[in-house]
Amino acid sequence: MQLNSKIYVAGHNGLVGSAIVRLLRSKGFNNLVTKSSLELDLRNQKAVDEFFAQERPDFVFLAAAKVGGIKANAEYPAEFIYDNIMINTNVIHESYKYGVKRLLFLGSSCIYPRDSIQPIKEEYLMTGPLEPTNDAYAIAKIAGLRMCKAYNQQYGTHFISCMPTNLYGPNDNFDLETSHVLPALIAKFTKAKEENVTGVVVWGTGKPMREFLFVDDLADACFYLMQTYNGFDPINIGTGEEISIAELALMIKDLVGYKGDIFFDDQHPDGAPRKLLDVSKINQLGWTAQTSLKDGLKQTIEWFDSKVCLPNSSKILKKSLGLLLLFGMSFFSTFCDEIKDDAKKSEKKKEISNKVWPDHVDSERFGGMSIPKEVFDFIRNNLKDGETLLEFGSGWASSQMSKYYNLYSVEHNPLYVGMYETKYIYAPIKNGWYDVEVVTKELPKDYKMILVDGPPGNIGRGGFLKNLSLFNTNVIIILDDVQREAEARLASSIGLVLNRKVEIFECPSDLGNKKFAVIRP
Repeated sequence: MQLNSKIYVAGHNGLVGSAIVRLLRSKGFNNLVTKSSLELDLRNQKAVDEFFAQERPDFVFLAAAKVGGIKANAEYPAEFIYDNIMINTNVIHESYKYGVKRLLFLGSSCIYPRDSIQPIKEEYLMTGPLEPTNDAYAIAKIAGLRMCKAYNQQYGTHFISCMPTNLYGPNDNFDLETSHVLPALIAKFTKAKEENVTGVVVWGTGKPMREFLFVDDLADACFYLMQTYNGFDPINIGTGEEISIAELALMIKDLVGYKGDIFFDDQHPDGAPRKLLDVSKINQLGWTAQTSLKDGLKQTIEWFDSKVCLPNSSKILKKSLGLLLLFGMSFFSTFCDEIKDDAKKSEKKKEISNKVWPDHVDSERFGGMSIPKEVFDFIRNNLKDGETLLEFGSGWASSQMSKYYNLYSVEHNPLYVGMYETKYIYAPIKNGWYDVEVVTKELPKDYKMILVDGPPGNIGRGGFLKNLSLFNTNVIIILDDVQREAEARLASSIGLVLNRKVEIFECPSDLGNKKFAVIRP
């Protein structure tokens, strides 16, 4: 790969894909192609074909997948096998069709037999029954691996497959319903510490032995293979070291600083008794893992504390954070599928009024910033004249909304304050969001709707979630610009905290293909 090679990372929001993107950018690769699951549904053959026809990448890292722990695999086997087979089939076939030079397929160590000889060599594949608790996912991964082999054999492609061991690290899935054991333990112990819980229950006996690889080490291995590996046989990636679940739980407990007890619930399944990969093949090629388990856990816990755990400011916020920790924030690729389903349903119900929306916005004066017509129409259809609307980020549309509503506009830029007939709350940016002290002081006592359209994307709107307890959330909340990844994640997170559905609406009138989210009480 050259620094200007066009590289498509499928699944760039996930644990593995995000690590690969971080590594490539750190090495100076500047022509990366990424698409969120909202932008490109990899299960849709037509959409994937159109994407490859337009982008024509030189190299592909296929890291996209529907993943989950024992509970998720047991409850949703059809989704795991269907979604993953469709993703693999579409990306691999279109890579062949549009002449991709090299593709790296990310498999999984779960493809090996449950009772395989240890450590597990690559040639042990399909020599015995799979672990039944995740056989649907494993079968889909085996199909992807075999597909790469078949395309190489028939079409002369260079598609390689690797089987990483159990992974962990920044951007992992910490949802207790769907996550793997390591991130689930981090979330459990952190939540127990914050809530002063006296004990934490861990599924199983604690006896199974597992190997864990820090995701940044995996990214390094993937890059190494893409650059140097000229073979076609699948290859294991791991550390070659193992630890019991009980020992892992104790290590995480100590690193988190939790002082309570651990209880092992042997009524729940353990999974395979042992799973250690033989990594002699990749070691002989010149690559070895560099991050110890303890160091990797420290980095992961630090990331979790900074990205997932938010500072408490009230009892309400603490309750919200408990929900956030319970359900997790790294659920993006899974939850987006639910959002799209909700969007399809909501589109049938949606009625856009025929209000007149001027064709021209004074872009010279205001940079063209305005909510799309569809957002304005939604507000008109759902808020009575004369009621109070609280908006974050003012714009040209403020002049129109103020004609109908008692409009309060939180604005950080003094150039825009007073531009239109609205009640401005001038709150400069402080600590990454509007000055909370100012907002709190000037907040209207009663409002029926909240519109989040600021601060600008380069500053970020996550502060609204962090300060959610300051606002009356028993109203309709609208979030503009959810075509952007950060805003989509924000909308999803707020929906989880409030335990509400998130509806996504498209804005066909907007040339930028804007979308907005609605969270109803």
